[in-house]
Amino acid sequence: MVALAYAVSRRVLLEKLERVLSAEEEARSALTAATAEATAIRAAGIEDARAIDAEAAETSKRAVSADRAATLSRARVDADALTAEAASKAATTLAAARARLDKTVRTVATSLEA
Repeated sequence: MVALAYAVSRRVLLEKLERVLSAEEEARSALTAATAEATAIRAAGIEDARAIDAEAAETSKRAVSADRAATLSRARVDADALTAEAASKAATTLAAARARLDKTVRTVATSLEA
């Protein structure tokens, strides 16, 4: 009877040990799967961040280029206006100076201009 009780007790202990080992194996498998999934999620996140960064850099380059083009356009318009104003003032000043010259000086000035 003692031997029978010992055998039953031993069988129960072995079944418990098998359940514990099985649970441990399942836990290891779950951990391995979770680690692989976390690694994949991290890699995808890094890839997304790099794509967003590249897109932001390209957008920034386009914005800077557009701003530069607009600034240059405004500068050309301003330069053209200043050049036209200077030419107009030069012509007016020259006409006023010529009007004040007497005939002899006008003749000498005309010969020097030619």
